[in-house]
Amino acid sequence: MGTVDWIVKHAKKNYSSQAKFTTTALAGLLIVIMVPCLFVYLSSLENGKLSISKHPAFLVIVGIIALCGISLAFWTIWAQFHKAQGTPIPIMPTKKLLINKPYSYCRNPMALGTILYYAGISIIVRSCLSGVVTVAFTSLLIILIKTIEEKEMTIRFGEDYIKYKNATPFLIPFTHCQKKDNIQ
Repeated sequence: MGTVDWIVKHAKKNYSSQAKFTTTALAGLLIVIMVPCLFVYLSSLENGKLSISKHPAFLVIVGIIALCGISLAFWTIWAQFHKAQGTPIPIMPTKKLLINKPYSYCRNPMALGTILYYAGISIIVRSCLSGVVTVAFTSLLIILIKTIEEKEMTIRFGEDYIKYKNATPFLIPFTHCQKKDNIQ
């Protein structure tokens, strides 16, 4: 059984709200706390820091970008949990196709939010190694979405997902030429 088939199989199972919440909270702990701690640790290993401005205004702007990123990620988790009876964890995926905000901006708003969060943290700690980890994470995430998640979504949601996919940008909001009328 391949990864896509495994996810599709688990998507049919019903999980309690408590199980979904606990699983999401544990994953959130890793993403929101553990990875930034890793970035701080990596920063401490480097002899030289990235020559990025230490100006308070610059750091505030980068901090706002990181805060917007994590807020977007949390918004998508809330939407998955409350509007689609699922989680961002592949073993407990959504039961419904989400096409409303934040998913009307791009198909992968949680990925976008997480990438912005990690990039902001990397810049704040001025760590080249953290930047490399962020780029590697982003590359791996895009590969996983393109090779596994999109196939799984097509199997589970069929033509509705294909229409949504054709009408909504992959990751960067407002970059798609087609109109959203195609998915309503």
